[in-house]
Amino acid sequence: MIKGLMLDLDISVIYIIVIIGILLWVLNKIFYKPVGDIINSREEKISKESDEVEKLTKELEIRSDKIEKTLKQAKRDSAKLKDEIIREGEMLRSEMLAKTREEAEKLFTEKMRKLDTDIIEAERKLKSEIETFTEKIERIFV
Repeated sequence: MIKGLMLDLDISVIYIIVIIGILLWVLNKIFYKPVGDIINSREEKISKESDEVEKLTKELEIRSDKIEKTLKQAKRDSAKLKDEIIREGEMLRSEMLAKTREEAEKLFTEKMRKLDTDIIEAERKLKSEIETFTEKIERIFV
């Protein structure tokens, strides 16, 4: 009687191991692998968008440097014009200098406005993607 009981117990263990193996295989095919693929694709997308944000930040720095150089050049040009205008007369000098400064400020303002818009759009896009990703993860795991 004890021998028969041991044999039944050994066969039950083998059945349990086989069932657990099948269950793990099914879970891997149906759940773990697809979820892992989704997470990996999202991580790649977030990484690409982070790279894009870094590129935009670098572009912003480059544009800011160009604006600063343009502003410095405009100031240098204004100084040259100032010397010429002093020779021509006080009234003409004042008008030319004001016009040059106004154009430089407009150019600077327009460039900064464009850069601010680009940054806000990139942040909004990134936030939207993060919210979408969060919602999808919550749907998957909840």
